[in-house]
Amino acid sequence: MSAEMEVIFSIQSRLFAVFRDADGSTHWSDYDGKKVSTAFPSDDGTRCVVLSHPDALVKTRFENLFCVDRDGKTIWTAELQDKHDRYVDANMESDGLHASTCSCYHMTLDPADGRVIRRVFTK
Repeated sequence: MSAEMEVIFSIQSRLFAVFRDADGSTHWSDYDGKKVSTAFPSDDGTRCVVLSHPDALVKTRFENLFCVDRDGKTIWTAELQDKHDRYVDANMESDGLHASTCSCYHMTLDPADGRVIRRVFTK
């Protein structure tokens, strides 16, 4: 690991880590062997929201947006609208966690507990 890179969240048992580069950007490793699209560690570093890659080959519900603690315990998993759904993107903003599903829903979730604050159909 380079001196210009800092680990800001990790779970050794899941072989997962989130890194901050010298320029302030973040990147991450795979989570438990699965590709990660994005990860948002909490400000205090005790939890991390993870969006695992929405594999196009999955034909059933794929609960791929979740929050974990440093021990690898799942704190919450974001609910999905449809049985064939999955999350395709996520952004952390001042009013909550924003995420979109492949079934055309835009969700605003509470990052503390994963509760849906707002759901909008966008198609």
